[in-house]
Amino acid sequence: MRIIKNLLIVFTILLCLFLIGTIFFLMAVGDIVLIRIYYLLMLMIAVVIYHYKSYTYYDEKVLKSFGKKVLLVLGLCALGFNLYLIYETFFSIFDRIIGSYGSFSGIFIDCVIFIFAVLGAFEIIQLHGMIKRVEEKVLLTNEIDDIGISSL
Repeated sequence: MRIIKNLLIVFTILLCLFLIGTIFFLMAVGDIVLIRIYYLLMLMIAVVIYHYKSYTYYDEKVLKSFGKKVLLVLGLCALGFNLYLIYETFFSIFDRIIGSYGSFSGIFIDCVIFIFAVLGAFEIIQLHGMIKRVEEKVLLTNEIDDIGISSL
């Protein structure tokens, strides 16, 4: 899972840099930059932060309650971003295939983005399940320790 996490971090950073470049290009040309692009940029930054912060969970470390709340919000942003990418690329691929106007390279790029979005959504759901299992394990261990201490 760490390999997938590293790939997702690199992919999201590259996508973020591409979006920043697109914003600067549109501003230089004088075109209108859609508010949707700014929302995507904010979501991408939240996704990068999420992947960075959640990396510690692969060592089965449980963060304090504030960290878990922040990670939950960032996780929801990351999941929303991945679901948005799945939605956009699915319909883009569908339009390109049905409309017969897409080049092979365009379809290939859409497929790569679609695969990374599906991997990202899968990783977020998988990590959330792992966090729940670790929290239950820690809670059970603490309860067993409390029983041992109270019997003394």
